Amino acid sequence: MLIDQVETVCGLLSRRVECSGAERCLFFKEERQWRGLTWDEFNDLLDKMMAYLHQAGCRPGDRIGIMAKTSLLWDLCHYAILKLGGVVVGLDPHDTAENVVHIIGQAKIRGVFVDSDALEEKMAAHDGALFFILQGEYCYADGLRISGQERSAQGDIPLAKVAKDSPATIIFTSGTTGTSKGIVYSHTQVIQACRAILSRYHDVASDAHLPCWLPLSNLFQRMLNFAGISVGAKLFYVANPMEIVQQLPEINPDVLIGVPRFYEKVHEGVMQTMNRQPWPVRKLFAVCLYLRRANAVQETSSGPGSWKQKLADLLVLKRVRQRIFGTRLLYVISGSAPMPLWLLRWYQSLGVLVLEAYGISENIIPIACNSLDGYRFGTVGKVLQENTVHVAEDGEIFVKGPGVFEGYLTGDAQDKLTLDGFLKTGDEGSLDAEGFVTLQGRKSDFFKTSTGKRVSPMALEAALLQLDAFEHVLVIGEGRKVPIILATLAQESGKGLAEVESHVVRAKINALAKEMFPSGLRPAAAVLLPHSFTLAGGELTANLKLRRKVISEKYAQLIDDVYQRISAKDLPVEDIYILEDSQGGIVRL
Repeated sequence: MLIDQVETVCGLLSRRVECSGAERCLFFKEERQWRGLTWDEFNDLLDKMMAYLHQAGCRPGDRIGIMAKTSLLWDLCHYAILKLGGVVVGLDPHDTAENVVHIIGQAKIRGVFVDSDALEEKMAAHDGALFFILQGEYCYADGLRISGQERSAQGDIPLAKVAKDSPATIIFTSGTTGTSKGIVYSHTQVIQACRAILSRYHDVASDAHLPCWLPLSNLFQRMLNFAGISVGAKLFYVANPMEIVQQLPEINPDVLIGVPRFYEKVHEGVMQTMNRQPWPVRKLFAVCLYLRRANAVQETSSGPGSWKQKLADLLVLKRVRQRIFGTRLLYVISGSAPMPLWLLRWYQSLGVLVLEAYGISENIIPIACNSLDGYRFGTVGKVLQENTVHVAEDGEIFVKGPGVFEGYLTGDAQDKLTLDGFLKTGDEGSLDAEGFVTLQGRKSDFFKTSTGKRVSPMALEAALLQLDAFEHVLVIGEGRKVPIILATLAQESGKGLAEVESHVVRAKINALAKEMFPSGLRPAAAVLLPHSFTLAGGELTANLKLRRKVISEKYAQLIDDVYQRISAKDLPVEDIYILEDSQGGIVRL
């Protein structure tokens, strides 16, 4: 395998160009048509990009930020920086200006590459801390343009000697519980991670179609791209993530990666479409799903087995599946957060295998993942052989291996690493005899009420998201007598606050709460917010995870008001109460 022949990311790209120069493997949309570049053509553009960056002042060891949408241009800039001996720092274009400035300062970024006037203006106020800001665009007819002025691509560019231990990238933690922290990873660690991923997902062939649509500021998508380059797969860049569902049938992927919320939205879209169909069509779809689900007693097989399953798949499910994902799909991978068990089973009934994986920012090598060779629903799969995992007495997962970081840029990682080199993941879980890892949740997400009772909110949150009305759900109650629920309406539901059926929602919330919480720990109130949590608002990470601390601080007054009302009315906690006061941000259902 090509990945076994190289030690650096630069070497990986160079070997792919040597081996597959004439193959058309990098695809992008131009005027609603897919256009592909060969590796040789990409390499020619890469030389131009290196010239631009070198003339701007990029030198070996410089830390250069990329703030751009997911695109071929992102990767051009990415590999150009690495070949010049620089270090890539991904910046999320949707991140708040405050956090961007924080990252620039902590990582000591010397220059930033942006792809729009808006982002250049966003950076201009902080220009004093930067050596350069370049704005670029990829013009397919005329070549690359930087900052509205043509720069000469002539002359020899001094190529840096990139050692395997040289830093390749700095990534930042999602900041779900606090301020983002930077982590440096070397070229050899990136290559080791790529090898580990391909050893588990060895079924990704050289002709595989891989969508590139998640933010490249995050390593999740970049690692899939590295794996694709290693095997020679075809990469399809989707600049607007909102268009991924429409473009999937055109891309016809073999493998798709995403976060649970994405797969939930796909499920919601399918069900909304089916609910608009005539009754016989709805009934037939439901029966086919039931047949597959009822006969698929094993959760270790995604294909139809009995003749009833095969008939259901042939008549209905295959058509639905192919309209969403195309005809080549092997499986989809879900990461960043646990996927609800009901959703895993729904996709299995549809004939789509969801393989959950588990990794954290502080270990570039995934800790565990399910694969075609072995998977089990409700787990995040088997531990990769590069990792050593054990579970502490309090249930926290510890991991040790070559991908574990050496510390944050801030130098405050002492509490994360044990004396014998194990990383404290901050996740609670278990490890069975076969090596499968089951997660219970983040230790920081668990909380204690004022009565000393420990509450795990994640399971209830996942269950509540099954209700069509909700976009986001947060269960809180640290130091309070009882928990409460903050929820936002799903924009796709097409309903405003006044149209939501209060008694129906209340009944469903009550049923779930009573099923999942003992008396005395059930949430005492549910509050609907009139807007969704967003990246721009700072409530979500780039992987669409809730920033619990940010939300709790942002809605502190609302939360206090809710608890004052609960206390004043001395509401019993056997039932959920939907608060009816529209003042002070408390929204009536």
